[in-house]
Amino acid sequence: MIWTSLGLTTINGLPAHVLIVHLVVVFVPLAGLALIASSLRPTAARRLGIWLPAVAAVALASVLAAMNAGGWLQGHVADTALVRRHTGMAGQLWPFSAAVV
Repeated sequence: MIWTSLGLTTINGLPAHVLIVHLVVVFVPLAGLALIASSLRPTAARRLGIWLPAVAAVALASVLAAMNAGGWLQGHVADTALVRRHTGMAGQLWPFSAAVV
């Protein structure tokens, strides 16, 4: 995992995943809304310009970063049905984020 190799498994004692996932919560919906706005209104597409692909790229990078940090965290928590469901959601989110980019 990239975060493990960089040593970013915890930040001030908290698992890095818990903090990185906040980027996902902000940037994935923002990228989706910007894509919808630009597809519905050509003027919105012109106004967004380079910001749409930039936000979409940050969203994808944050999803992948959260998945990597979550992989480390998964090894440190009990393997329950809830944990498996949570990791399954990440598996569904990164293809969506990649398609938006």
